[in-house]
Amino acid sequence: MEAQELKDRIIEAKSNKIAELKAKARVSERNKYYEEALKYYQAVLKIDPSDREAKEGMDRVNILILEAKKKAELEKEKLLGEEIVPVLYDVANSKILARTAGFFAIASWNPFLAIGYLIVLLISSTLSLTYLAVVGEIALFVVIIRLSSRIRSVFITVLLFFLASLGLGLAINAR
Repeated sequence: MEAQELKDRIIEAKSNKIAELKAKARVSERNKYYEEALKYYQAVLKIDPSDREAKEGMDRVNILILEAKKKAELEKEKLLGEEIVPVLYDVANSKILARTAGFFAIASWNPFLAIGYLIVLLISSTLSLTYLAVVGEIALFVVIIRLSSRIRSVFITVLLFFLASLGLGLAINAR
């Protein structure tokens, strides 16, 4: 009788352990912890290799793992495959605006240097950028100093110079 009782207790313990492992596997699967669910189903099959529910669960979880990996790869490809669309604006107009702004910035100080800027611009647009940067900044400085004799505030003078320099920089970078 004792042997039968011991055998019944072992069978009941196995049944309880299998039920516990299956419950953990289902919870893990529902929470999308597929690798963890797979381990629980494997543990069930170690105890009872003929457990149909565990076999079906393993098959289902393996499919879910493959689908999750495919989905992650597709998301990665989608992120990497997106094209970067440039800002669409007319470059020709920005060049004309930049050249005109540069010319007037220099002409406001010295018309002869403005004519020099046009000549350099015809020779080389790269050299004209350097010319515009150096001479344009000097021209702005001189013009702002002239205006500052009429404007009594140092703050407004510095602000005007900053804004004019900013405009000149934008004109140079637009090219």
